This record gives sequence, structure tokens and C-alpha cells, in this order.
Amino acid sequence: MGEEMQTRRGDPAMDIKGAAFLPFLIMEDIVEKLKLLNYEEEFVLRLGQRPISRTYFAVQGSPGEQFFVFSNLLSWLLEICGRRFEAPLEDDDPNAVVSNIMSEIRSLGLNTDFPPSRLKAGSGDEVFISFI
Repeated sequence: MGEEMQTRRGDPAMDIKGAAFLPFLIMEDIVEKLKLLNYEEEFVLRLGQRPISRTYFAVQGSPGEQFFVFSNLLSWLLEICGRRFEAPLEDDDPNAVVSNIMSEIRSLGLNTDFPPSRLKAGSGDEVFISFI
């Protein structure tokens, strides 16, 4: 019998392999939750936004575009929660937008133990935390 690596739940090797897929699973969950909020009608059609794919915030693409979509989507979600957060324009200062987002996240009691500049990438864990 060869030295085959056994994969089982709790095995560190399996955890590392599975971790690569985690952002995609989180993003799929986010898209499904957005659909429950009628995002396709209320955000995409009413506000004239493009629909996001199941991988949109999981992989880095165009940071400027992703940040703009992220901040507008977050603005819409905050509106649903009864918060007043004005949707930023494309030419707004990203640092000011990030500062406003961080203030809103803190006011909701969410974790902000990450550098605010990470939100400007428009993708990754910090963006997921903002949606969850």
C-alpha cells in the first residue's frame, strides 16, 4: 500500500484544500440571500445596476469597478435595514466612501478588525464581512 494521503474531516491537509473554495461558497450564499431580498428587481432593475455573478467578490478583478458595485450594493442593503447611507458616485473619493462604510459597519456592531483600505479592493474577506 502506498503512502496515500487520507482525506477526512478535520484533516489539516483537507482544510487547506477546502479553504481555496471557501470564498466561492460564501459568495454563492451571498447571491442566494440577495435573491431572497428581491435584489434582481430592486437593485438591478430599479437602480440600473448590472447583476453580479456568483464569483464577483470572490476573485479580484477591476478594483475600481468592484469597489463601486460593492459600495452601491451595501448602500442598498443598509437602506433595507432602515439606515441612511447615500450611494456613492463613481468619482467620489474612495477614502471618504470607505470611512463612511466603516462607520456604518461599526454602528451595526460588526467586526471592523481589518484595515479599511482592504475594502477598496472591492473583493475578498473584508467585503464578505460587510455583507454578512
